[in-house]
Amino acid sequence: MSPSRLCLLIAALASGGCGFIHEPDDDIACLRASQRTDGAACGDEICNGLDDDCDGVIDEPGADPAACATGLPGRCAEGRAVCVAGAVECAPLDQPSAEVCDRVDDDCDGLIDEGTRNACGRCAPPPSEICDGADSDCDGEVDEGAPCGPSAVCALGACRVPCVVNECADPEAMCVEGAACVPLCDLADCPPGWGCAQGACFDPCLDVDCGPDLFCAGGECHADCATAGCPDGALCRTGTCVADPCLDVDCGPGAFCRAGACVASCAEVACPLDAICVDGECRPDPCFGVACPDPTACVDGACVEPCGPCAAGEVCVDGRCAADPCGGVECPLAEACDPRDGLAQCVGDWTPALTDDDGDGVPDGVDNCPDDPNAGQGDIDGDGVGDPCDSDADGDGVPDEPEPEPPVLGDGGDQPPPSDGGVQPAPGDADPPAPIPDARPPGDDPCAPGVEKRGPVGGVSCAVGGVGGAPGWILALALLGWRRRRRREGG
Repeated sequence: MSPSRLCLLIAALASGGCGFIHEPDDDIACLRASQRTDGAACGDEICNGLDDDCDGVIDEPGADPAACATGLPGRCAEGRAVCVAGAVECAPLDQPSAEVCDRVDDDCDGLIDEGTRNACGRCAPPPSEICDGADSDCDGEVDEGAPCGPSAVCALGACRVPCVVNECADPEAMCVEGAACVPLCDLADCPPGWGCAQGACFDPCLDVDCGPDLFCAGGECHADCATAGCPDGALCRTGTCVADPCLDVDCGPGAFCRAGACVASCAEVACPLDAICVDGECRPDPCFGVACPDPTACVDGACVEPCGPCAAGEVCVDGRCAADPCGGVECPLAEACDPRDGLAQCVGDWTPALTDDDGDGVPDGVDNCPDDPNAGQGDIDGDGVGDPCDSDADGDGVPDEPEPEPPVLGDGGDQPPPSDGGVQPAPGDADPPAPIPDARPPGDDPCAPGVEKRGPVGGVSCAVGGVGGAPGWILALALLGWRRRRRREGG
């Protein structure tokens, strides 16, 4: 055995099977397998540019598979640890891509869906104005040019029946500006919580006795404003209505009012994986990397027990029930309030353009009827609401009647019941239609006197000789055949 091979065998036995390194073409150099090339003992492989486990491979894969923060925002935020030139780096799982409307920062620039949403903040082409008393197309005007179909007009936020010579057929409606018949109660300016009947306002609490500990609101007894609500311009705080500090505050786009001050929204802000958006800025997330056992949750870096059932108007904040921070907060268009760590924050709430809940092939963001299939986007009255979802599809101001049920066929197969009226039905077939009274006025009887009338509701046919509504040529052929048979029988 050559010296080099003997040396390698001894080294392998001494290391208990540990791998070893030797320099090729060098029969004199013999490195003990229990040592690294720098003389240190073999151990677990780490990322340092050395062969720590003495297997002949430096920094082989095997890094921690846990997620790591790349320091980049959006789609590029999450990564996995990799060893590069003897140093550990967090490599992104995804690479930047073109921005699309999906509530994700696709191009990893720190902004979400920039340049992809319409004036209303949605993932769709600019919407059309509809008659609803609101600025449907988000151009600053209300109901301008809103269509209502050929037999209705838009007035006071709804499609109305037009006036006829300044008059309305409905006694509880009034002709407004000579154009539309508007219900009297829509014109009444009733106090908050009051009702209206025949154009007159009334207090639903007038005859309600709630006792000493409750009060009446909207005709019902309540203990506090958490269930009763507050009038316009007020908020419910700890069971009491207080003035809304944001009532006359206009914060402009990209911001909202909180406790009387304007705060930047987080809806378009994308943060790194180990950060969270607060008031429009990315701040270190104290709960990043904290794994809490169920049912606890991380709050400021610590695991806390969940709240018990909270009272109306309260939510769980830092492990305790407290007034909902989002109460009374109005976020910008297509945004929603999220009570993060006890503070109201506005976040994105627009629907990604690629979802299609009704499966009609039209994305929800552009579907005029997202809850019911409407592949052709039919909209007869042009009000922006698809026909399957429109209770008044023709825009005449009268709710559509439900579609009639299809007629029930005979239970003897796929064929309809016999319609000749003179043939007895076979067992299992539907019974022939029973005679029905004629709905025609007197003197307008299509059948001869004494001839039985048959037919479905809404239509009448004459039964001649037991044959309901038989064409004349059938009767003629039957008579000719009878005469020939009589001749043969008579010789």
